[in-house]
Amino acid sequence: MEIFNIIVILITLFAIFNYINHRFIGLPNPIGIMVIALLVSLLVIAAGALEVGVVVEAQEFARRTVHLAIELYGPYLLIGLAMIPLTLSARFIGVMRRSRSFSPDVI
Repeated sequence: MEIFNIIVILITLFAIFNYINHRFIGLPNPIGIMVIALLVSLLVIAAGALEVGVVVEAQEFARRTVHLAIELYGPYLLIGLAMIPLTLSARFIGVMRRSRSFSPDVI
C-alpha cells in the first residue's frame, strides 16, 4: 500500500473518532480521540490474540507500515528525539536566568 493510501486511512479514522467523541463522549478533542484510539487498539490486540483473520492481516499491515516509516524517516526521528532534551534544558536555563536576574531598578 502506498503512503498516500495510508495517509487517507489515518485521516478517515481521525474524522470517525472525532465524530464519535463529539456526538457521544464529549471530551476535549485531543483527549477524546486518544481515548477512542486506545480502545480501538486494545480491541485489535484482543482480536489478534483470538487470531481473527482480518485482524491478523491488519496487524501485519501495521508492522510493515511502521518498518517503512522507520526506514524512510528513522534518522529524522532520532534527530528530533535528541533535540527534545536540548530544547527543554535550554528553556529551563533561560527561566532560571530570568528568575535570578529579576530585581527592581533603584534610582
